[in-house]
Amino acid sequence: AEDGIRDSSVTGVQTCALPIFSYRWIMAIPVVESSALGPIRAQHPQLPQDATVAETFSTLVEAALEHLERNAQSFKARPEPHAVHQMRVATRRLRALLGAFRSVLPKTRLKRLALDMKRLQSVLSPARDLDVFLDAVLPAIAEGNIRAVLARAARIPHRRAYARVGAIVRGKSLVKIRHGFTSLVAGLSPTREGQRPGRGLGRKILVWRHRALVRRLGGAKQRSDQRLHALRIRIKKLRYEVEFFRPLMPKGGVRAYHAALAESQDVLG
Repeated sequence: AEDGIRDSSVTGVQTCALPIFSYRWIMAIPVVESSALGPIRAQHPQLPQDATVAETFSTLVEAALEHLERNAQSFKARPEPHAVHQMRVATRRLRALLGAFRSVLPKTRLKRLALDMKRLQSVLSPARDLDVFLDAVLPAIAEGNIRAVLARAARIPHRRAYARVGAIVRGKSLVKIRHGFTSLVAGLSPTREGQRPGRGLGRKILVWRHRALVRRLGGAKQRSDQRLHALRIRIKKLRYEVEFFRPLMPKGGVRAYHAALAESQDVLG
């Protein structure tokens, strides 16, 4: 699960198990001596079961924005892999929220904000992938000469990737993103769709996603790596949406269903 509890998107191992800054001998990263701020994991806010669509969206957005902004502040104070990872997790969760609620959001503003979120992820992903390469893949290579060559080759791309993340957290991109989500929340609240029960929308989305996943699982017995990756992304999106709407649903089988999705995502790597 890539909500900060576990990250198997690249390595299949728990993020907290990765040695932080195991590659400091490769590059010098400027560190601001700081603050009590540190990377935080995604929080799952509680919602009353009678929450409206607008209340549900607003609460989930605020939790995800706080997750993103807190880790951006942590990176600004101390550039380190876990902050990058959590920023990417927050970005993916915010993008998943836009996808889940797209049927009730104004399309023009939604499209503009979706592009901003895609750009943010395009900055964070190379930094995170290089972190995983340096912390998990490189140490597993037995041949020392090969390891040294790869380490030298990764040095400049990694420095550039971190510089791009630094430019994002010090610039106005995150402020623009918050304003975009605030505008969506304000526009949704007074609408008829926004005042409908959140549970109804959640049930509709989860049923649709589940049926689409079942259709995807049918057919060919063997799949290419590309198709398996696409399948994993579908499962991840459905898992996010289960987490979003879980407080609104009957307690029955939601936990078991979520656990099955997380396990399937892990199996697919």
